[in-house]
Amino acid sequence: MDPQAGVASAGTGRERSVAVHQLLGQAFLMLDDRVRQYLRQYGLTLPEFSVLWHLEDGRSLTLTELSRRTICEKSAMTRIVDRLEARGLVRRERTPGQDRRRIEVHLTPAGLRLRQVAGAAYLAFVAGLYRGLAPEDLAALERLLSRLCASLEVGAAQQAVDHLVGMVPGRERG
Repeated sequence: MDPQAGVASAGTGRERSVAVHQLLGQAFLMLDDRVRQYLRQYGLTLPEFSVLWHLEDGRSLTLTELSRRTICEKSAMTRIVDRLEARGLVRRERTPGQDRRRIEVHLTPAGLRLRQVAGAAYLAFVAGLYRGLAPEDLAALERLLSRLCASLEVGAAQQAVDHLVGMVPGRERG
């Protein structure tokens, strides 16, 4: 696929939005595929690596916190942690002095070693994925994507409010 296809022919407004949307989707799929292939050498899936990544420096997190940080459903996170625990890479522990239902996930020494090796190599690998962009282009892309994410969050919040207001009898959406 030609990454520039659709951009040159895009008009304004809706056509340009569709072209950008298609390019973002294409870029995501290409990046996701390369990252998944790369992590196979460490015997990790992307969600497993994400868990190890977020359990850095002796930090422990609950399943809920891991789910939020890795953008993964809690039920899926339970299965991911089960697999990592079976491989001896993480362990679950009840938090002393806390609610007995609160269970935190910790890296084991083997998990820490794998995180250090895979994590350091991952940073270099990801930097290589963007080597075709000049530093100022990468900075501009970061700014634009941050703005897009913020805009989407505001839009999602407004949609939720509009939906709730529409459910209240006698209230009209504004």
